[in-house]
Amino acid sequence: MSITTYTDFVQALEALVVTGVTRRLSAPPDALRTADLPTQWAQIASGDEAPITFQTMGGWPSLRVEVIIAYQPIAQGTAAESHTGALGIMDNLVTALRGFTASRGPVLWSVRVAAIAVAGVEYWAVLAEVTGRG
Repeated sequence: MSITTYTDFVQALEALVVTGVTRRLSAPPDALRTADLPTQWAQIASGDEAPITFQTMGGWPSLRVEVIIAYQPIAQGTAAESHTGALGIMDNLVTALRGFTASRGPVLWSVRVAAIAVAGVEYWAVLAEVTGRG
């Protein structure tokens, strides 16, 4: 199954089940509760498509969406706990993305750990930029 719209791609990634995630959201959050962490959501990142010319109908569009999993407030825990938490979430997210790729066609991703702010509170998070072609 190929990805045809941004809406389809975002909704498919919102439904992605990552082991250890407590809460999945259907939109970026206005605020987070510690009891709901780790919390996952997807948000549009970017996209592009080759131009349509007289010779071609354009290329396959590339749709990029960020999957974000906030897992711990930065002010909480130790560096070692944050490191261990990030590794566990990265492994679980990559495992889920491998299954997603098998059912969606050509999907690429890059994963990193970053600090994100939600409602003025900084959290450690794992971010994956997922690129689908469809």
